[in-house]
Amino acid sequence: ALVTGAVVYGVRLDDPTGIVNPRNLEQFGDFQTLGTGVHEVAREDGSIYTKVVIIAQRWSFNAGGAEYDANGKEIIHVPQDEPVTFVVSSQDIQHGFIITEHNINFQLLPGQISQATTTFKESGEFKIICHEYCGREHQGMWMTVIVDPADEANQE
Repeated sequence: ALVTGAVVYGVRLDDPTGIVNPRNLEQFGDFQTLGTGVHEVAREDGSIYTKVVIIAQRWSFNAGGAEYDANGKEIIHVPQDEPVTFVVSSQDIQHGFIITEHNINFQLLPGQISQATTTFKESGEFKIICHEYCGREHQGMWMTVIVDPADEANQE
């Protein structure tokens, strides 16, 4: 079942890149060097990829706060057909992190930094949802990912 899930369905487990003091997340790794938000990052070979740094906390996802919907939930934009790496951790309690219709699914433990990369093959809107019960406002813990079509992303 594990091999079938990984090979046939493309299921990927998160890559815990470290465990730190959750009260001081902003002092570690990408949380310190980049801060929350969507970033274009250069690889050693000079190519550019997108890295999204997010902190989960009661009862929201903090991705830098550049854009919000009518409900006050954050919206982030990522490119289509290019790898996008998500770096995520919880600052307070256990949360979930799943991107609808995609192979990113984390159980976020306080201070555990999780990382995974995916490529969005289709443009559109997708939700990031907390799927681990985290308290009385759990049902409202979500945000939106807008995948910009490849031709629009290249024009910016």
